[in-house]
Amino acid sequence: VNLIFLALFDNFVSFFRDEVFSNINTADFAGKNVRDLLKSYFEENPIVEPDPGGTGYNFMPEGIANLQNVLANVSFGDSLVASAPILLLAASVVIIMGVLGEAFFKKTGIPDILFLMVLGIIIGPVLGIIQPEAVLQIVPYFAAVALIIIMFDGGLNLHIGKVLKTAHFAIVLVIVGFA
Repeated sequence: VNLIFLALFDNFVSFFRDEVFSNINTADFAGKNVRDLLKSYFEENPIVEPDPGGTGYNFMPEGIANLQNVLANVSFGDSLVASAPILLLAASVVIIMGVLGEAFFKKTGIPDILFLMVLGIIIGPVLGIIQPEAVLQIVPYFAAVALIIIMFDGGLNLHIGKVLKTAHFAIVLVIVGFA
């Protein structure tokens, strides 16, 4: 397991070193804070005002499209993988949503996994805030880390005595299954 983890960790580090950080020009960010970067973005890409004679501003489609453009340009730039502050922000939002999901479960009795799945569907395909192209590059790494954590937790909760007591059931199941 350690060799698998070290190999995955090495691939993870080389991915971020080669794919992400080589595309970032840090000279553009020198002496600027997030407020200045957002201000310069909106100066270059103003929000379209509604036409006075038209039907008005369609908040949902145009607002979501504008939010997608802002998030893509501020967080990703030329790369499909976000910068470190955006990744930390995303991780904190995920943790907060997990805590809210657990509180939702305690209050209603509806499993928190269902709450998180519905939330994922809303921010993914429905609103389009999460772009699949950006996520698909890093999903294999997070899947491998999740598998390692699940296997480690399973190993911690494994009691050898119980395994030996119930081993004959597993042997019979294997023999019947392959016969």
